[in-house]
Amino acid sequence: MALKKECPICHGRFSRKNRNCPRCKKPFPQNPVWWVEWKEAGKKKCKRIGPDRKVAELFELEIRRKKALWKAGLQKETITLRDFWPRYYIWAKQHNRSPETKLCRWKVHLEPFFGDIPMGEISKRLVEDYKLKRLQEGASNSTINKEIRLLHHILEMATEWEYLDRNPITRIRGLPEERKGKGRALSPQEFQKLLRYLSPTYVDLACFLAYTGARLGDALSLRWRDIDFEKGLIVIAGEKIGESYLVPMSESLKIMLCNRKNGAQPEDRVFQHSDSNFRRALQKAARQAGIGHLRIHDLRHTFITWLASNGIAPQIVAALAGHKDMKTTERYIHLSLDDMKKAISVLSTLLEN
Repeated sequence: MALKKECPICHGRFSRKNRNCPRCKKPFPQNPVWWVEWKEAGKKKCKRIGPDRKVAELFELEIRRKKALWKAGLQKETITLRDFWPRYYIWAKQHNRSPETKLCRWKVHLEPFFGDIPMGEISKRLVEDYKLKRLQEGASNSTINKEIRLLHHILEMATEWEYLDRNPITRIRGLPEERKGKGRALSPQEFQKLLRYLSPTYVDLACFLAYTGARLGDALSLRWRDIDFEKGLIVIAGEKIGESYLVPMSESLKIMLCNRKNGAQPEDRVFQHSDSNFRRALQKAARQAGIGHLRIHDLRHTFITWLASNGIAPQIVAALAGHKDMKTTERYIHLSLDDMKKAISVLSTLLEN
């Protein structure tokens, strides 16, 4: 078992005790890339962690804990969910934008109920008991479903990492959720009112979503290297459609982003916010502004509707929204009654003349 750091020049991996690379003699950077190396079943394994030393040390500690359990003669199925959680949380911190949301659901709800149960003994019946308990506590169906999805994913990763032979709660049914209506587009006046009630922390992010039509996930994963201020272009990752696309910056958006950059590095995230915190702040502001229920996706809906209602060709709207299929764009474009009346009046004028 060894925790090693990678030389950025020769890419060799050496002991954490070395200040200079033994191979190229150059000093290691302040935050080098960390690796964990260990042996399992007679085979050498390694894992690239990244520049966070604390995460690397937690990963190393979890591997040591796992090996100690197996040396003590414990079978995989006897490892409790509480024992496995640190390993899962390390993964979540590396791969999720807001791991603190998962941490909260685990600590407050899942751990007290499932924490001491061996993973191999978790069953669908236990999950149904958990649902009933949470319903009696007044939790909504949507909230309970999110907690069950987290539990399912924890066990899915335990299966993938060979802590379990199979996930014991596959194909479990979620509770029915009420649909909160179709998407809506805000008028410019409603959007400005929303911004007045929104916490200043999130105003820039809300403006970015409304002025670019980006999905929240793409906005939160945006890095400064993805913005070309000289050409006035933003490269949106387009994770949902599987390919990136370009969105030009308006002058006001360009000024906002320039003010926000303030010495940030190219690899830094533009919006270092939590997904869940932003959602709560936006919904609170919508209620206070008298707008009613508002989804994050409604800001994207607003962007597309504003373009379409001002005569922008559907093909251009589709390109700016990153839609591969024009049918997707058409679902967002809703003609108002006034637009239809205007069209009929034009037709009437032509026929009468």
